Amino acid sequence: MKATNVIFGATDAKYGDFTIHHWLKSLQENCDLSRTDVVILDYGMTKAQLAELKKTKAKVLKCKRDGFVTNIRFRDIANYLKKHKYAQAMAADAGDIIFQADISPMFEKYRTEYRAATEDYFVPFESVFTIGNFSRQAEKELRKELKGKKMINCGVMFAPVGKFIKLCNEMDKMMLKKTGWGPDQIITNFEFYRDGFKDIGNSYNFVLTSCESDFEIKDGVFYFPNGEKIPIVHNAGGTRYLRPVKNFGYGTGHNQLKRLTYKVFRKCLKFGHKLAMRKKPLNPFEDFDFKKMKKKE
Repeated sequence: MKATNVIFGATDAKYGDFTIHHWLKSLQENCDLSRTDVVILDYGMTKAQLAELKKTKAKVLKCKRDGFVTNIRFRDIANYLKKHKYAQAMAADAGDIIFQADISPMFEKYRTEYRAATEDYFVPFESVFTIGNFSRQAEKELRKELKGKKMINCGVMFAPVGKFIKLCNEMDKMMLKKTGWGPDQIITNFEFYRDGFKDIGNSYNFVLTSCESDFEIKDGVFYFPNGEKIPIVHNAGGTRYLRPVKNFGYGTGHNQLKRLTYKVFRKCLKFGHKLAMRKKPLNPFEDFDFKKMKKKE
C-alpha cells in the first residue's frame, strides 16, 4: 500500500542511538505504519548507526549541518515534501520522545488544520526565545502576537503537507539566527496562532515537566492515573540535568523519575504561571503565608 503520510525525525551522532533503539523502535512496534513512511534526517550519524538503520524500514536522508538541528530540519523537510507526494506530515523530536500507543488515527483527524499540544503552564516564552534570533522588527511583531498566549510545544506536530511546507518557509524567512535554541518554537507558535490550529491535548505530546496531569511509571511504561498508556511521552528539558526522567527510553529497565528535579521544576513552573496570570505586581505579604512557613520550620 502506497504511503500517504510521513513522519520526520532529525538526529545526529549524539542522539542517534536513542533515535534508533527507542524513538524508532517504539514507533514501529506500537503504531500502524502501513500507510506511513518514516524519514530520518541525518545530521552526522556514525557509520555504525547508519548500518543499524539499514536494517529497519526507515528512510534516511543525508543533510547538511549548518545550524541547530531543530531549526535547520525545516529546510530539509520542505525540500523532501516538495519532491514526494504525501497528504499528511508529522514531525517529532527524535532525541527525547517515545511512542507507547498507535498514533495513526491522528492523521485522519482535523486533516485541514495544524495540530499540536499546548503546555498547561503559562510561561513568557516569547520574551526568551526571541532574543538574538530575529530582526528587531520581527522580534517586536512576534512578541506582540504571542504575549499572553499558551505555548504550543512543537516537539510533536501534524499538518497537511501544504501547510507544513508553509511553516517551513516561514522558518527560513523569519529566522535570522539558526544556531540557537528556541526560535523554531517561536515561529511555530506564531504561524499556528495566526493561521489557526487544533489543540490535540497532552495524550499526543505528554511533556513530563509541564503537564499538569499526574502519571505513573510501571516496568518502564508511562501511564495516566486511570491506567491507560500515554501514547507519546516527551522527556523535555534542554539538558540532561533538567530532564525529569533518567535512563529515559523504551522497554523494561528504563525510566526512573528524578523526584527532586521533577518537583523543583514543577514548583518553578507553577510559581511562574501564577506570576504571569497576575494583573497586579507581586506582593510578598499577600502571596506568601509566612505563618505557615514558620510552622514548617
